[in-house]
Amino acid sequence: MPLAGCMFAALIAGVLSTLAACGCRERVPVAAPAIRHVLLISIDTCRADHLGCYGFAKPTTPHLDAVAARGIRYANAVSPVPMTLPAHSSLMTGTTPLVHGVHNNFGYRLGSSPITLAELLRQAGFHTGAVIGAFVLDRQFGLDRGFDDYDDHLDSSRRAGEINERVAADVAGRGVAWLKAHAAEKTFLFLHFFDPHAPYEPPAAYAARFGGDRYAAEIAYTDHCVGDVLAALHDLGLDDSTLLIIVGDHGEMLGEHGESRHDYFIYNSALHVPFIVRPPGPAQPAVVTARVGLIDVLPTVCGYLGIPVPRQVDGHNLRGPAPADSDRSFYCESITPTRYEANALRGLITQRWEYIKSRRPELYDLPADPLETNNLIEQEPKVARALDEQLEQLVERHHVTADSGPPMALSQADSARLEALGYVAGSRADDAWDINDDTDDPKDLIAFHENDGKVISLITLKEYVEATALCRQMLAQRPKYWRGHLHLARIAAEQNHVPEAVEEFRRALQLKPTYAPARVLLGKALAAQGQYEAAVDELSRALAEDPSAVEGHRQLADTLARLGRTAEAVDHYREALVLNPRDAETQLNLGIVLATRRQFDEAIVHYRLALDLAPGNVKALANLGKALQLVGRNTEAIPLYREALRRVPGSAPLWCALAGALEHTGEYADALACYRKAERLEPQSVAALNGAAWILATHPDEAVRQPTEAVRLARRAVDVSGGENATVLDTLAAAYATAGQFEQAVATAEKALNIANDSSDADLAREIR
Repeated sequence: MPLAGCMFAALIAGVLSTLAACGCRERVPVAAPAIRHVLLISIDTCRADHLGCYGFAKPTTPHLDAVAARGIRYANAVSPVPMTLPAHSSLMTGTTPLVHGVHNNFGYRLGSSPITLAELLRQAGFHTGAVIGAFVLDRQFGLDRGFDDYDDHLDSSRRAGEINERVAADVAGRGVAWLKAHAAEKTFLFLHFFDPHAPYEPPAAYAARFGGDRYAAEIAYTDHCVGDVLAALHDLGLDDSTLLIIVGDHGEMLGEHGESRHDYFIYNSALHVPFIVRPPGPAQPAVVTARVGLIDVLPTVCGYLGIPVPRQVDGHNLRGPAPADSDRSFYCESITPTRYEANALRGLITQRWEYIKSRRPELYDLPADPLETNNLIEQEPKVARALDEQLEQLVERHHVTADSGPPMALSQADSARLEALGYVAGSRADDAWDINDDTDDPKDLIAFHENDGKVISLITLKEYVEATALCRQMLAQRPKYWRGHLHLARIAAEQNHVPEAVEEFRRALQLKPTYAPARVLLGKALAAQGQYEAAVDELSRALAEDPSAVEGHRQLADTLARLGRTAEAVDHYREALVLNPRDAETQLNLGIVLATRRQFDEAIVHYRLALDLAPGNVKALANLGKALQLVGRNTEAIPLYREALRRVPGSAPLWCALAGALEHTGEYADALACYRKAERLEPQSVAALNGAAWILATHPDEAVRQPTEAVRLARRAVDVSGGENATVLDTLAAAYATAGQFEQAVATAEKALNIANDSSDADLAREIR
């Protein structure tokens, strides 16, 4: 090439390099292998400024830094919502909450539209998989759409009690196993790491390395586990065919503006997230300073794969040329302040400004003031007015109304699991956006919000005295704080102070009479006191106020079943399952009631569904085994009882149930051993004594029969049962007969027959006769 041509080529290359560093997205295409794998990693609660490649001074993220050094780091990426479920809904659909309709972790589920990234890639021939790090992204919330494999069974955790999250090493390990299993296919894998979320509980070695900065230690631990996934990509030979994207879903306030965690304010620290893309092929390092968002992930993946971008998408394909108007505006929101009758927060973020709409609006110059300490609303009224108008036009264009998506019905147990992760129930977005004289500015209630979260944490830790004191202090500050009475009611209920709980529920309902969940809890408390009719009244009223209250249907069904009104109970269990088919407890309880109505085949179906949702649930295993026995399928019941006993080996009733199934399949020796095991565990067990006595009295093999021992055990069973149990007396009669004591056998059998006749047990009477 002539010298002038070389100089011109070098000049063009330098210009393009400069443009990339300044934020333009248009670059010279570089030949790269075809993309056969897409790996999307989301790190929950990850502030961008705590990564080394984003300027953090501590060595938290060597693996993420290495990815950024080979790929494209977007320096100014934002999330639309500082909460996990709505943020991931935006990540997976390329739309804001104005489109996908998910505004909170409570009360929402991603609906059947808009289309998700997983659905798009599955349509394009990719096998799709996900490993979820916390219950907040459980499949019942809708993020599973499009995934062939969605691993949300949180069966390992560093925490005791209800399992609500899995640690990063487990997420990484499952992700690596999935990659190995599908390495030969085209794949899309989504990994959700939850560790940086509060409470910060890093492994000891990482906690020691970062001193008192436990949040940084959590990020460092997550980075280490992400490194394991990246090493597996390399070892499997997938590096050169994988499009890798790493993002945070939202940040963490860490005490700024008075907020310790996230979910309340929409300041930069809660919304600024890491966003790194590493395409396959040769390293193409670049830093893009133009503002981008989580909503850009889906269209960018489409751009790399050559897939058309769906029309509903709000985001931009970052691989394509920058739009003519490069100063984009990004919508953000939080409805959490409405918990305290304050106005919700909405805002717009541009390359330079963040505008926050509230009773006292705010305007910040982000490049000059990233921590947003200097409100310029009075100094820059024209900018504020222009952004406010743009925000209103955006909202109007998306036709936000009171109908902000279908309500998501949560069971009480699932609500408790979200609260254990630090999330608190709030209002839906319906009618939450108005700013008027009756609403407080959220800034005035941040300390109150912090205390509200502290109360819930104290209750979770069973620090009831301190929780009660703080709650009463908050009620003194804001007497209309009706949730405070709910907290006090929960404290009372957990200490089995049921009358006190009932009174606090009634106080909450005086302040908020239409809040159906409180009325449901009142009904449950009344039922716990044995006031079943009063409970039915309250629960029915709750359902009249909110027919979608899944917990109301389930509690009402439980109460009706106790009253013997099983047909009505079945109807309400079915309604609860229409609203939330993934509630294992409801599936189980419906099965139990159907079994009492002798609808065994249908009961078996619901027991199996309960086990699909809660593998290893001992109550479901035992009830399924019993139902199978009652329809003569003893062989199927045996492994179920064995699995239940593997989990609770000290249960005498389960050993007796297993023995009964073995007995019916002719395995008498094993059945006898199980009955004797049950007897050792519970010497007063009538079932164990009677079962062992019957086998020893009636076994077809004379070498096994032990008449004397049979009589001894049967007499004990008669004594323990009070002498009026026809079945036990029949066993004693058989034992006497085997021992040659025929007069006693006849007299005992006649007594058993009279009792059976008196109780109208025709089958037993026929057997005795």
